[in-house]
Amino acid sequence: MTDAEINSQTKALLVAQRTRDVETGGHTQRVTRLALRLGREFALTELERTALKYGALLHDLGKLGTPDAILKKTGRHTDEERAVMRQHVSVGVQMLCALKFPKEIWQLVAQHHERWDGAGYPAGLRGAEIDLTARIFAVADTLDAMTSNRCYRRSLGYSRARQEISECSGTQFDPQVVAAFLAIDPADWDQLRGVGSRERQQGPKAASSRASFSPCSRA
Repeated sequence: MTDAEINSQTKALLVAQRTRDVETGGHTQRVTRLALRLGREFALTELERTALKYGALLHDLGKLGTPDAILKKTGRHTDEERAVMRQHVSVGVQMLCALKFPKEIWQLVAQHHERWDGAGYPAGLRGAEIDLTARIFAVADTLDAMTSNRCYRRSLGYSRARQEISECSGTQFDPQVVAAFLAIDPADWDQLRGVGSRERQQGPKAASSRASFSPCSRA
């Protein structure tokens, strides 16, 4: 598959994704910018940078197969609904393999819910068994999830997200990736997220009365 074919196929898939769920489409664009910025802190090869970009753009592709009643539910998912939600990983990989996307891209999609301590899914990979691009993406994904408004809660703010990511170093996240994230100027994240420093500072106060969040609370 050529670079032009990958780009063309990705654009078509993203149109389908945005048509199905606007919230997921917005998240996809933001988290890709965040992941690529974090990826700059590592000596990634050109192939790894390409995989990080397109894997981030397509990580939630499998949600095209998730029923609306579950995908757009505003309340807490039941165990059964969570199990259905988790199927988006395998569905996304199947779609990308059928379209003959390179392994490096669908591998990130396959591993983006794995955890450093082995408690993730679907394969329970641990530590360096998880591809570096997926480990980088996991931190960026949590940053965007916590600092964006969702159908089930408001943004929790950058400071809260930074604290959560730091506390999850060595359990959910690769400590090296967390260290790289913490070393980046918060203003960089503000710019990539399209917010000002005032919003970042007010985030935790605005979220103080909201429901608590853990990075793994939504599949």
